[in-house]
This record gives sequence, C-alpha cells and structure tokens, in this order.
Amino acid sequence: MRIQDTDRILKESRIARNTNAAHGESDGMMGRAWKSIATLPQRLAGMFRHQ
Repeated sequence: MRIQDTDRILKESRIARNTNAAHGESDGMMGRAWKSIATLPQRLAGMFRHQ
C-alpha cells in the first residue's frame, strides 16, 4: 500500500508542476515584454558596474 501511495503522490506533484510551468509560459509576448522592462534597471546597473 505504501508504494501505491508514493506513486500517487509523485504523480500528483508531477501534474501540479507541469500545470504551473504551462501557466507560467502562457504569458505570451506581453509577459515577456513586461519581464524585460522590469529587469532593465538591474541590467543597466550591471553595465555600469563592469566599467
């Protein structure tokens, strides 16, 4: 019975991870644009640090 419970738990966690990954990738072009704008200050600061 323990092996079946472990298999069920692993299956449920795998399904949950795949669902979350698919949801995170469904942002599309606007999501990618927002992420690039949001990281712009960090990238600019990194450029000035390297000089």
